[in-house]
Amino acid sequence: MKTPKIIIGMLILLSVSMYADDDPAYGFTEAGCDGYWIYVTNWIDLYDYHDDYDFQSYYLAADPDDCHPFPEEVVSTGTVPTTPTGGSTGGGSSGGGGGRSGGTSNGPPVGGTTAEQSATQDEMNENLRDCWVDELQDNATITSWIGEKTNATWISKPKAHWQMSQGKYDAMGVVNADDDGNLTAILFPSEIAATAAAREAKVEHMQIMVQMHEHTHLLQWTHYMNTHGGAIPPPYLHFDMEVEGHRRTDALYRAFTGSSPPYLTDAASRSLPRGFRANRKEYIDLEKKQAKGTLTPDDEKRMKTLEKWFKDPENLPKILEGKNAAYDPNVDLECEEDEDASE
Repeated sequence: MKTPKIIIGMLILLSVSMYADDDPAYGFTEAGCDGYWIYVTNWIDLYDYHDDYDFQSYYLAADPDDCHPFPEEVVSTGTVPTTPTGGSTGGGSSGGGGGRSGGTSNGPPVGGTTAEQSATQDEMNENLRDCWVDELQDNATITSWIGEKTNATWISKPKAHWQMSQGKYDAMGVVNADDDGNLTAILFPSEIAATAAAREAKVEHMQIMVQMHEHTHLLQWTHYMNTHGGAIPPPYLHFDMEVEGHRRTDALYRAFTGSSPPYLTDAASRSLPRGFRANRKEYIDLEKKQAKGTLTPDDEKRMKTLEKWFKDPENLPKILEGKNAAYDPNVDLECEEDEDASE
């Protein structure tokens, strides 16, 4: 019989000073810190995923060169895990961020991974997207959607590049456009993992929600650019786009899984933040001066200040803190890894 998880954590903390229950870590499905892996913000949380992934090894994020066998003996016997010495037990470190050569991931990638590994992460993210997009493609309620805020319409695979970023950001995902109007949806795995941990959700459930949210933004951006001569949405539209994006994500997740999502949006955030209308009017007036070519250097500075205000997370709809009580972490996504999946 397995030792209860709370006791496992106490045994480790009391017996091994180098282990701390708030150390972020990466768990791997193969020995030597190789194979599929996920990130957790608290290394003891790996036990919550162990039944799904059968971890064989792990390393602490603070010490990526020191690979440990996953201490399964703690689960079965309550004994203290043996700390390996002499550096990593397998897999060479790929740069200062701690990525392991040869590793693939069904969770967030680590900073410092090789270009080949980054491509693998992007491909796996694509396969996960293909899973829910293809499933919902036959759902008439989903495909007949017209955005209540933006009039955007359903496109199963909007023209855009997707990538998993090793960087830090104050959101789980973002949509950007380059000077030529090419769209990129970027996911930030460390933020996704941290949010999943805070809401006691599976990382893959959270990742799909972020995909659905950014997919909705791509539809919004595509529609706006198609109807405004290629111009990108002005920053004062971001609030409405976020409200619409959250509502749409909730609907997409429920349609795909038949269950409640890992997080809910704050209903109060549907109200415009203080100062929004005045700032919007000022920005529109500056846009008119910009179109006439009469924008002064001070006007340009003011526009940038207003842009930052509109994009500030404090002025955008927020998700509720904590776990959604109706969320079911055991929902099976039924997404198979498909090496032939393509955009």
